Amino acid sequence: ALGLYCFMFASLHVLTFIGLDYGFNLQLIGGIVLRKLYAIVGLATFSLLLPLAITSFRWWMKKMGRKWTSLHRLVYLAGVLDILHYAWAKKGNLFTLSGDILQPLGWGLLLLLLLALRIPPVRRWASGFRHRSARPA
Repeated sequence: ALGLYCFMFASLHVLTFIGLDYGFNLQLIGGIVLRKLYAIVGLATFSLLLPLAITSFRWWMKKMGRKWTSLHRLVYLAGVLDILHYAWAKKGNLFTLSGDILQPLGWGLLLLLLLALRIPPVRRWASGFRHRSARPA
């Protein structure tokens, strides 16, 4: 469900960009997407999320089998690209921490933590830490 919520948010973001910002003018949209790196990365991210959203239902899981798991690993790449898109769209300078770059960096650190928890040794350590802290003293 979380992935579908993310896709819904991304779809609303794209529709706002296309409709409200550029009035569905394909020439203007094409010009901005070809010139701005953040727009290229945003389009790539949305392009990765689209097949993930379409195939996120049980029917697709059964139909695709192991290929479904391989396809859905693209969510990690989409997460990293999304943070990059957000940081570049804020027009901050990553090296001097100027502009509004701190907020995308914060989300990036959260994503890094969540991705690190997917690594089996880190997951075992975190699980053990949780169980140790739940024991009565």
